[in-house]
Amino acid sequence: MAGPPKLCSSIHGGKSLFPFPASSSSLLAKPIFPLNAYTGSALSTGGLSCRHGLWRRAGGLKCRATSTPASVQPVTDGVVVEDKSKENLVSGDSIRRRFIDFYASRGHKVLPSSSLVPDDPTVLLTIAGMLQFKPIFLGKAPREFPRATTSQKCIRTNDVENVGRTSRHHTFFEMLGNFSFGDYFKREAIKWAWELSIEEFGLPADSVWISIYEDDDETFKIWHEEDLGDDSRFIEFYNLVFMQYNRKDDGSLEPLKQQNIDTGLGLERLARILQKVPNNYETDLIYPIIQKASELANVPYHGADDKKKMQLKIIGDHMRAIVYLLSDGVLPSNVGRGYVARRLIRRAVRTGRLLGIKGDCKGNIEGAFLPAIAETVIEMSTSIDPEVKVRASRIIGELQREELRFVLTLERGEKLLEQMLSEALSSAKKIGRSSCLSGNDLFLLYDTYGFPVEITTEVAEEKGVEIDMEGFYVEMENQRRQSQAAHNVVKLDVENGGDLAEMVADTEFLGYDTLSTKAIVQSLLLNGKPVLQVSEGNEVEVLLNKTPFYAESGGQIGDRGYLYITEDQSERTAVVQIQDVKKSLGSVFVHKGTIKEGVLEVGKEVEANVDPKLRQRAKVHHTATHLLQSALKKVIGEETSQAGSLVAFDRLRFDFNFHRPLVDNELDEIERLINGWIGDATLLHTKVLPLTDAKKAGAIAMFGEKYGEEVRVVEVPGVSMELCGGTHVNNTSEIRAFKIISEQGIASGIRRIEAVAGEAYIEYINGRDSQLRRLCSTLKVKAEEVTTRVDNLLEELRAARNEVSTLRAKAAVYKASIIASKVVSIEASSPIRVLVENMDDVDAESLKSAAEYLVDSLQDPAAVVLGSTPDEGKVSLVAAFSPGVVKLGVQAGKFIGPIAKLCGGGGGGRPNFAQAGGRQPENLSSALEKARTDLLSVLTEKSKQVTSVEDLAATQITMKATENLVSGDSIRRRFIDFYASRGHKVLRSSSLVSDDPTVLLTIAGMLQFKPIFLGKVPRAFPRATTAQKCIRTNDVENVGRTSRHHTFFEMLGNFSFGDYFKREAIGWAWELSIEEFGLPADRVWISVYEDDDEAFKIWHEEDLEDDSRFLEFYNLVFMQYNRKDDGSLEPLKQQNIDTGLGLERLARILQKVPNNYETDLVYPIIQKASELAAVSYHDADDKKKMQLKIIGDHTRAIVYLLSDGVLPSNVGRGYVVRQLIRRAVRTGWLLGIKGNCKGNIEGAFLPAIAQTVIEMSTAIDPEVKARASRIIGELQREELRFVQTLERGEKLLELKLAEALSCAKQSERSPCLLGNDVFLLYATYGYPVEITTEVAIEKGVEIDREGFDIEMEEHRRQSQANHNIVKLGVENGGDLAEKVADTEFLGYDTLSTKAMVQSLFVNGKPMLQVSEGNEVEILLDKTPFYAESGGQIGDQGSLYVTGDQREWTAVVQIQDVKKSLGSVFVHKGTIKEGILEVGKEVEATVDPKLRQRAKVHHTATHLLQSALKKVIGEETSQAGSLVAFDRLRFDFNFHRPLVDGELDEIERLINGWIGDAILLQTKVLPMTDAKKAGAIAMFGEKYGEEVRVVEVPGVSMELCGGTHVNCTSEIRAFKIVSEQGIASGIRRIEAVAGEAYIEYTNGRDSQLRRLGSTLNVKTDEVTTRVGNLLKELQAARNEVSALRAKAAVYQASVISSKVVSIEASTPIRVLVENMDDVDAASLKVAAEYLVEKLQDPAAVVLGSAPDEGKVSLVAAFSPGVVKLGVQAGKFIGPMAKLCGGGGGGRPNFAQAGGRKPENLSSALEKARTDLLSVLTEKSGQ
Repeated sequence: MAGPPKLCSSIHGGKSLFPFPASSSSLLAKPIFPLNAYTGSALSTGGLSCRHGLWRRAGGLKCRATSTPASVQPVTDGVVVEDKSKENLVSGDSIRRRFIDFYASRGHKVLPSSSLVPDDPTVLLTIAGMLQFKPIFLGKAPREFPRATTSQKCIRTNDVENVGRTSRHHTFFEMLGNFSFGDYFKREAIKWAWELSIEEFGLPADSVWISIYEDDDETFKIWHEEDLGDDSRFIEFYNLVFMQYNRKDDGSLEPLKQQNIDTGLGLERLARILQKVPNNYETDLIYPIIQKASELANVPYHGADDKKKMQLKIIGDHMRAIVYLLSDGVLPSNVGRGYVARRLIRRAVRTGRLLGIKGDCKGNIEGAFLPAIAETVIEMSTSIDPEVKVRASRIIGELQREELRFVLTLERGEKLLEQMLSEALSSAKKIGRSSCLSGNDLFLLYDTYGFPVEITTEVAEEKGVEIDMEGFYVEMENQRRQSQAAHNVVKLDVENGGDLAEMVADTEFLGYDTLSTKAIVQSLLLNGKPVLQVSEGNEVEVLLNKTPFYAESGGQIGDRGYLYITEDQSERTAVVQIQDVKKSLGSVFVHKGTIKEGVLEVGKEVEANVDPKLRQRAKVHHTATHLLQSALKKVIGEETSQAGSLVAFDRLRFDFNFHRPLVDNELDEIERLINGWIGDATLLHTKVLPLTDAKKAGAIAMFGEKYGEEVRVVEVPGVSMELCGGTHVNNTSEIRAFKIISEQGIASGIRRIEAVAGEAYIEYINGRDSQLRRLCSTLKVKAEEVTTRVDNLLEELRAARNEVSTLRAKAAVYKASIIASKVVSIEASSPIRVLVENMDDVDAESLKSAAEYLVDSLQDPAAVVLGSTPDEGKVSLVAAFSPGVVKLGVQAGKFIGPIAKLCGGGGGGRPNFAQAGGRQPENLSSALEKARTDLLSVLTEKSKQVTSVEDLAATQITMKATENLVSGDSIRRRFIDFYASRGHKVLRSSSLVSDDPTVLLTIAGMLQFKPIFLGKVPRAFPRATTAQKCIRTNDVENVGRTSRHHTFFEMLGNFSFGDYFKREAIGWAWELSIEEFGLPADRVWISVYEDDDEAFKIWHEEDLEDDSRFLEFYNLVFMQYNRKDDGSLEPLKQQNIDTGLGLERLARILQKVPNNYETDLVYPIIQKASELAAVSYHDADDKKKMQLKIIGDHTRAIVYLLSDGVLPSNVGRGYVVRQLIRRAVRTGWLLGIKGNCKGNIEGAFLPAIAQTVIEMSTAIDPEVKARASRIIGELQREELRFVQTLERGEKLLELKLAEALSCAKQSERSPCLLGNDVFLLYATYGYPVEITTEVAIEKGVEIDREGFDIEMEEHRRQSQANHNIVKLGVENGGDLAEKVADTEFLGYDTLSTKAMVQSLFVNGKPMLQVSEGNEVEILLDKTPFYAESGGQIGDQGSLYVTGDQREWTAVVQIQDVKKSLGSVFVHKGTIKEGILEVGKEVEATVDPKLRQRAKVHHTATHLLQSALKKVIGEETSQAGSLVAFDRLRFDFNFHRPLVDGELDEIERLINGWIGDAILLQTKVLPMTDAKKAGAIAMFGEKYGEEVRVVEVPGVSMELCGGTHVNCTSEIRAFKIVSEQGIASGIRRIEAVAGEAYIEYTNGRDSQLRRLGSTLNVKTDEVTTRVGNLLKELQAARNEVSALRAKAAVYQASVISSKVVSIEASTPIRVLVENMDDVDAASLKVAAEYLVEKLQDPAAVVLGSAPDEGKVSLVAAFSPGVVKLGVQAGKFIGPMAKLCGGGGGGRPNFAQAGGRKPENLSSALEKARTDLLSVLTEKSGQ
């Protein structure tokens, strides 16, 4: 019987490919011969017998087929019906083509079949047509087209045993499919499937049946319209999968955002139907292959019996799978995909042998036959995969090799198997039991003869013999245990028991000097036994006479590599991969490996090659352990000693004796020492000495080693000397860098350090760096801010959880107050109140709060028992008894136990209070009922014996203070809360320094989302809301002149990324404006884009009135179309929303002030300026008001720019802040503000005003206060600098303006300030052009801007010509060039030299001597100091003057060196000690560590340029560089950002060259020769006839005068820190290398370690934990919102009892109440709940004080009240005014706010009185 098509798992080979269920529809076609039903979803013919309710038929069908349905005639098995038409339209190739053409004509993208090797790591092979689209369906990759069609090669081997036995099972098949990615859905898919089947392929409509997923009513309805017929036989051929829902963890279904279509039509099945053959094998897709096998076996297919037919079918099927697997690169092996190919080949070979096929059927009995059959498959492959023919020779060769290998195995094993089976049958016959092949026989065949278990099983089944699989597994486990126990032991026995030691000589080890050598194979061992030869595929142990391979010892693991055998023509005839080398019998090296190719024989010569990269890793880690031991002795004491070690390729491990854990600063010091020794590039010394001499020299013995009379000593001079037989680097610089990964105790008094060095270090650091980058991306912060953000995140989560607990308890208490009405009283002198109730899903802690509240509120005596089911499968119980009840002898602790037992749990507690739990929530109701009965019974009886008890005091409720709802901070918060409650992700403002290289500063709220809008990065959330800091200075001249222009402003925004669109955006904007902020609806106007009819229609529904005055405050941008080059519009794939609400503008409206400047966002700053200027703002004239506004505006902008790291300069962002500071300073001067207004006339006044901005900054950007001192300091420095400029320039400007006015008067022309005068003020006096312009305009004078621009251009040209010259003028104007000779540079060869002081300059003036404390410029006759050029900065160091006693008499610290007048080196420094004089001899010494850093970074730039050319193309070229001590910067020409893969490849190349330890070559050549050699010229340099060429052989050759390392290994490691655009077509890479690299990476690693400590997780788990924290925080916030609303509803339910009714024909219910501290959103929910509960007509007015200094108000009137003419929007206004605020809304609902919570009670009382009065009056009419 046919079963239902369940989820995707039943459609795709039993393996679920999706995390969501798909409804599906399947077509089933009627076969032309008797056929058993197929369990699955299918397109079939005939009637369908199925279980009721699972599959459903869709009625009797009347076909609309255009082709004539073929008559359905039974066909006798074995008869093939031929198609006689001219063109065979039912061939397999034709069906494939027709299917593809059909869907291509319906707009589907035709795609080729993907490889059988999928990109998906969750599946081994391509098992379905949809697999290549899985990332699109899962939303992990964007769709490039909306629909597609393919013919996909597929492999499934999960039912390989059925191949050939059934009519339809295959390992290889083709799946034709059409796919929709959020485009069309069920109706089109069903319609086209029907049209294809009936009209295109002419299937008879009355024979086609459809099965439908049991719950898919929509699909049933669509199919039902087709009116289908009935039949009982079917075969599935077409499957339609509708991806419609996501199944959640609780089993419920939620609709997917994007509905998809995935279909699969089995080509072989449809070919079978159309070609009218009895099974898939006899279609033209497979039958020609069967025919070829039939020919080779000499067995006619149609004359064969069923068994031989099955065998031919197996070969036909398997050969297709084998050929396409080999073509797609799957080579036979014993694991994974390779094992699938090997297994199929072996099944095919054995099946062929059973058919009698021997050899290649061409006379060679030892040949292979599969290649002949494969030729047929290859010939048929063109339409399936045209690449197969191209790869034919490789396929045939691989197949031949594999078959011949297996034949040897088969022949050896078959004979033994035959014997074993015969014995099993004979034995079974004797004892009268079923025959069985034992587990150890099965294991012997597998382990010794390589006979596959699957084939053994098949052969045994054919003979009727069972196999003991359990016994086989036992043998396998025994072997595994023995192998593990003998892991480090090499057994060398020979068959006769002789000792191999007598036969094998020691191995000569050559590995210290070479990694490759010729050697003779002395012995071979297979499974520990000596053999003469070993063939391909076997694991083997090889003994050579000599070897370069290091054998495991001294903690160092064995080398890896290869052994090669080559013939005369140097062709390899055998390859052995060596995985390990160990020592045996003293010094016999045992090479353990696998024969990958050919046969290895004893006596053969091999070429033994060690893997050089792995050897280098081992050498690096071994030398690092020596350095580590020395560092440990220095840091924690000489008494520590080694207790073990491991030197591996990926890490080192060092055990040592020590009594306690090492602290962080000890570990840091160890790293610092080791990295210092590495950086010293020390050559190692290795020598062989007598053991006694070595010990005398101080050599340390390695742990666990035994030494002979002579020993090998490895010395790192000045650092370490050890006895060691291991391999080591030649120079410590090869280690590159060292990092401790962990330090821990492993036994009493034994500690262990694990560390990495060299390549392993780089891999480790790259992982850490990637982890930190992911964290930055997740948290949306810079790397240096991650730790702070995580701390804040934890604090936010803690606060949110605390609030959740508080709100849960609060909600539970309100709910408790509601159920308190269900109390039962026991009559007594003092009535006893009893309450036993179910509190549903209240958690245990809140249940406790509810019980405590109830027992208190019910008053003594009272007994409360509550139960709840907080989580699935859990019960919580609590009992609270008052003192009066306890006095009666009834105790909570004893009472609750039996109740909990009924719920499958237990508990207890004190007499007055107890808690319990259980695991059977289904019993909770009956348990509580029993508790109620028992409690009433026992208390009734006890109460008769006692007197009454006193009442308890009632609980007092206090009100909280509230906040001003129209303050700027409040408006910002309310906006964010409004959208947060509507599912928007709340994001902090991004920096004013935008990441977008196309803009200078952040000018809009959407800028941080631009990459998402442009589709350049995936969205991390569907919607977001922000309050964004923005800067715009394009209309700075209007600041202060208009009511709304600002340079700094805040833009509140809500954004949708393909989520909601116009209707929601408009609806929420209106609701926010009218309901949340209470703007009067009749005063709000909307402007709509002229062509946007949809938006106009949505707005038009609001029925707006007209007004002639407006102020724009909210802008909604609908991103809907892309404008093409021709001007036409095309719809975007994703519609987005970008809105902006100007905070200052809305504050102006709500605060009811005449301009933005008088809002509380700006006015306090103006007040401060007003105070300093002694000018009252409100009494000032318009000009002074404007000036105060300018200062107020500009100071806001200045503070936030400085806070975000924008420092004043003359370019880019720096110029913006400088311009604003200067305008503010000059404006202050015009207002009469001088100095700091504290008595210091030369001080600065802006810092005092900035202090006000900083105090107001908390809600905008909390980081500003943290940066206050830096902001104030920078602002003070800039103001004081400008004051000097201002004073100098103002006088000259006054003079020039007077001259211009005078000239104009004389010439009767308009006055104009000449361009050269403007330039003179700018260039000589530093007077800003903008201020010159402003002052001129104030005086009525124009400026000659064009003349100024000409002067600027001329200045630029001269400046460029003198770019590398330092001007050193003397006072009398003499030419210094005549007095000073060129400086002789010695710095390539030395870092220290004696030199004579030629000249001294202070402030550019020549001096004969300069004393201590002065800055000085020094000219020497010769110098080792490099002067800045070629991008490399100048050296730093010292000059020493020594006296007769060799004591310093003067010390000069050199901070920089520059060139002047060609080759004069100017040393800039400060005299720290003594006096420096002209003519004195000095010792000039360069700082060697800083020089090394510069050398490292300079050579790294050369490597970087070469890597860039290799990765992004030779056309890229250098456009500038900086070689500094702490970093390098490299600018280059390129048109786009580099992607991560390119940056990774650049790093990989450079680190590879560094690891290659290449010696640099430096030579001086004629320019022409250098160019011929291919040397690259450095950017911006000028060259003479002879040039210096720096070459990194094989990598780079450049003309360069800079300093460089001698060997690339000195660079140690290279890391790209950033890549960004700096100008159009110019990119910049910043990177670190050498010491700077170690500092950078240590910082990253320390940061991650601290985060791991903070989060209490391993460092590797930090990213995951942070991601979970964010989810937990969001969940907590969501729960807070839900609980606030829930608590408010419960509270509302309680206060609903205070309703007042107005008598009328239909009584009007009025409720006016104070809801304490309920927030505005929850207050709204409560009002809506109440007005519905009280029923129409009803009027509800609620108030609360949610925050300090704030009031929230809401009015909700039912339709009946509104009909009486009483409107909520109008009613709430006067009430809000009493609370110091305002508001409004619709007739039925309105919200308002205020700033005077102290007036809330009186306002509510007045509202109650007014509302009752007006409704009483209205109801009477």
